[in-house]
Amino acid sequence: MAVTPTLPICCVCGQVSDGRAGASVEVEWTQLQTYLDRHRIDQNGIRLSHTYCPSCYKKQARVWQVPPTAPLST
Repeated sequence: MAVTPTLPICCVCGQVSDGRAGASVEVEWTQLQTYLDRHRIDQNGIRLSHTYCPSCYKKQARVWQVPPTAPLST
């Protein structure tokens, strides 16, 4: 049985995390279709896990009145 990858997607802007957790470079957030095309993945071959991209989290943090430190990406 093949493992279905889980892809973090921002629940506000719909961008997905195009990077690995713990990578030494900043994670890039991109549109879902761009990610699928870049990695040659069929949309049916992934699961989505909702989160916030750093930009949307900072905006939402002001509304929530919490520190604007983005959560760790997965």
